Amino acid sequence: RYNVPIQLLNKIIDKFVDAGVFSQVQRDDEVRAYQPAVNLAGISVRDFLNMYNNIGVSGFIPELRKDRTFLEIARIVGSDVDSQKSVKLGDLLPSA
Repeated sequence: RYNVPIQLLNKIIDKFVDAGVFSQVQRDDEVRAYQPAVNLAGISVRDFLNMYNNIGVSGFIPELRKDRTFLEIARIVGSDVDSQKSVKLGDLLPSA
């Protein structure tokens, strides 16, 4: 439907599984399927970003902590924490 390359889609899904957003379920026909591991309508955008951003190792490129451009981007991304807390993912999802 959206013509997303399958390799990219698999990487994204794997990251969501690693973050605890989705869980893999096995169907009878051996096809991998996924379901939400959390109530997506009830978590905030900030909660989601925290789940996603806390995957793996942080600080693995020490030079970035000194880079002014990177620090400015990090400041901008983290600047509106209050609004991220108030927006629920369910508000962003299309109605069924």
